[in-house]
Amino acid sequence: MTFETDPNDHDYFMPVEKLKLSEFTQNIVVYIAGYVARKLLNKLTCIPYKTNLLDSKKVNCNYRLLQRKDSGGLLSPSTSLVTVCLVTERCIKFMSGCYDGSIPRHRNARLAAAAGCH
Repeated sequence: MTFETDPNDHDYFMPVEKLKLSEFTQNIVVYIAGYVARKLLNKLTCIPYKTNLLDSKKVNCNYRLLQRKDSGGLLSPSTSLVTVCLVTERCIKFMSGCYDGSIPRHRNARLAAAAGCH
């Protein structure tokens, strides 16, 4: 049995990975990822985990805000940490779209996020 898809049919499922973030938003997320790295460095005791939070290079175009604001004290987050923060930002945008622009405050918000918009 084969199913044919109608090209005019709407896809009601939107994977979080397909949500596009502007370059401006990506720059802000990189800046916030540096803050997250600083906070995690104070909490973690495992040296390999600490070293994986930071990157010495700031060559990506998404690091422009970080480069502009840095006067020597900002941390450059690793690519992995930036990826986690970008996915988190996409999830927040997805959830706020499901709840009329606000983030849900009810107890099972994580369950609702996993199940989709309800």
